Amino acid sequence: MARIVGGPVQRRAQGWDGGEDGSESSGGIAAATCVRVYAIIRVSILNYFPASADDSRSAAESLGHTRLQGASATISKQNTMEDPWQECMDYAVTIAKKAGTVVCEALKAEMAVMVKSCPTDLVTETDQKVEKIIISSIKEKFPSHSFIGEESVAAGAGSTLSDNPTWIIDPIDGTTNFVHKFPFVAVSIGFAVNKKLEFGVVYSCVEDKMYTGRKGKGAFCNGQKLQVSGQKDITQSLILTEVGSSRNPDVVKVMFSNMERLLCIPIHGIRAVGTAAVNMCLVATGGADAYYEIGIHCWDMAAAAVIVTEAGGVVIDATGGPFDLMSRRIITASSSVIAERIAKELQIIPLERDDGEKED
Repeated sequence: MARIVGGPVQRRAQGWDGGEDGSESSGGIAAATCVRVYAIIRVSILNYFPASADDSRSAAESLGHTRLQGASATISKQNTMEDPWQECMDYAVTIAKKAGTVVCEALKAEMAVMVKSCPTDLVTETDQKVEKIIISSIKEKFPSHSFIGEESVAAGAGSTLSDNPTWIIDPIDGTTNFVHKFPFVAVSIGFAVNKKLEFGVVYSCVEDKMYTGRKGKGAFCNGQKLQVSGQKDITQSLILTEVGSSRNPDVVKVMFSNMERLLCIPIHGIRAVGTAAVNMCLVATGGADAYYEIGIHCWDMAAAAVIVTEAGGVVIDATGGPFDLMSRRIITASSSVIAERIAKELQIIPLERDDGEKED
């Protein structure tokens, strides 16, 4: 059962303007204060100026409104200084929604399918189109920022993570699902500064579920706060994974051997949705207790890693060490106990890192 608890929408409906993380933000308090002050000014003006003095009263009201606008602008600037990346996150949600609309429309039409690294590593014109929409829109608003995009990398661009604000984008996470019209595809947008993830946005567009996570401010799905299951007993767990695109017999053998070892612990079961980002978000909702995969990329993991941690989960490397965004492997879980137990069972496949650096 998904753990989704009362979010900010309910609180605002009750007249309490708190922050997205459930705390009463200074910006929310100040904005509410401005509204109250404006109401007091307006009532005073209406009482002071007689009805016949329409011009004077209108001018005074206009002055009060102008001062309110100035105060609101000051508050907006203050909020930006307190959280310089909130504007970026808000824009990411807008762009993800726009991109998701393009994806959903494309699902209704015939599509041209191409291959990248191997016959099972698929790409469509929609993948490329959506990535161009996302990157061009963000570049226009934030021209100094950097980008790592799945299709850009496939076309020869680098995937080095620097200290510069960096958008990490998967335009269609679950391309094979998309090609077969299997209804789990997502737009995934992660954002890092100084090589640290700040927020993640995952839009499961067929489901119309917008998952968001902001460092230190919680995780949400369509405005409802998320919480992992908290499960610590691996024998009571449901685990998600994927087998990846490699059809090398030795790699496939390791993938299924890992599943066999986990199933024989025993656990309740293993599921595969076909998109890393949605798998991880399902852990954040409490619908699954863990997810692991070896062989994925930074654009598959970046956004949802923030969402899981902000929902109270843990994210580690498949070796059991600290999470490394460029390592191409991950375990996310409802508790460190389950994450560490999964790591003990996994056989690791050597892979080239996304940043091209050598493994220690």
